[in-house]
Amino acid sequence: MKKVFKLLLLLICVATSVPATTVLSRASSIALNKTNVILSPKQTCQLKIIGSKKKIKWITSKKKVASISDAGKITAKSTGSATITAKIGKKKYTCKVKVMTSTAILKKLTDAYNWHCEDIWNKGFCDIYHYIEDGSDSLGKKMNIEKTLTKLRSALKKKTAWNKFVTSVQGNKYKKYKATWKKLYKETVFLEKCLRAGT
Repeated sequence: MKKVFKLLLLLICVATSVPATTVLSRASSIALNKTNVILSPKQTCQLKIIGSKKKIKWITSKKKVASISDAGKITAKSTGSATITAKIGKKKYTCKVKVMTSTAILKKLTDAYNWHCEDIWNKGFCDIYHYIEDGSDSLGKKMNIEKTLTKLRSALKKKTAWNKFVTSVQGNKYKKYKATWKKLYKETVFLEKCLRAGT
């Protein structure tokens, strides 16, 4: 009974979630506008230094993978990884660049979508909801709630890595996907907080 009560609290917690208010920082520290980017060959991305108007020297660790112009514009050349460095005097600021084929990017974005919708919400939240209702999973089958919770916690451990990948992908064609991901990710983070609070 206590276990069901905790799960019920989890559902109420998620159902009544209110988006958190974003607080803007006024920190004046110098930083790059992007620190991780994923591009496909021939794709470009503009880097900028925030908080300084001093002269910048741009350097790439692998010209064959990604080049960088004097204005901070990255051009993806071929698949691989490179590091772009912005030098301002003695200080350095870096951005990690990964170049993947469009097919490879799309496949991984599909994997991220499946993780979010299937592993977290369908096999996690939906199963827990139906378990509280009648002791079965979302398909009406008998289920082991402890096993389901263990799988959900394990799946949630991948959320940071998936979010880093999705937010690093550049290009307007992924704009709608990323907007949807952002909304789902906020709910998933909240779900995890509720899960921790209820166990």
